[in-house]
Amino acid sequence: MTGLWIALGVFLFFFFIFIIPIHVTVGLTESVSVMIRVLFLKIPILPRPPKKKKKKEKKPKEKKKKEKKPKNEEKKQKKEKKSETAEKKQKKEKKSETAEKKKKKEKKSETAEKKKKIKASTIVGLVRMLLNVVAALFKRLGRNFKIRVYAYEICVSSEEAAKTAVMYGAVKSLSETIFLRLQESINFKIVKKAPVGIYVDFLEEKFKANVKIDFSISIAGVFGILFAAIGAAIKSLVKMLFNKNKNG
Repeated sequence: MTGLWIALGVFLFFFFIFIIPIHVTVGLTESVSVMIRVLFLKIPILPRPPKKKKKKEKKPKEKKKKEKKPKNEEKKQKKEKKSETAEKKQKKEKKSETAEKKKKKEKKSETAEKKKKIKASTIVGLVRMLLNVVAALFKRLGRNFKIRVYAYEICVSSEEAAKTAVMYGAVKSLSETIFLRLQESINFKIVKKAPVGIYVDFLEEKFKANVKIDFSISIAGVFGILFAAIGAAIKSLVKMLFNKNKNG
């Protein structure tokens, strides 16, 4: 009986861990801030604390030893030897260059033959596989991935009035389309009483923002996404191999 209780306790412990959501909160005001949160544990990633600079220890300079100049006879002998070795090297290099050129030509012919053998069906199959994996990922993301908007205020401003007007229109249309797409595909919500709006200020020159968005997913959700992607990849590979064998 005690063994059953222990097994049940272990199962509940792991079940609880798999259910716990991992939160990544991204903020944008004067600077970008990123923080990971798991239950009550908070881990700030950005901005990073400044690192203390270590003082470099000055190494003592080594005194250069004075070298004695070689004699005239020794210099002549060395020059003769160098000339002989240079001639030998030139001969060897010429032989090696001719051999390398032949090898390169052979390799080029082999690679050209291999490229010809690659069929268009394999490329099409790989593209289909990638599309299936992406579709499976998006399906799972819609179920397990959550986005919560706690603040989304942007004040568009610049030096020129015409530029601010263009920027305002671009930012507003882009944010609206992103929000609509996210609401259609993923578990996306704007929290009640959250400050949301895009404004224009023709008097100021700086771009202001007050953004706080929370992304969350559980460990079980991560594993679900991974298994879905692997499953989709295996299915498409099996189909591709089956079609290859069928065609010949």
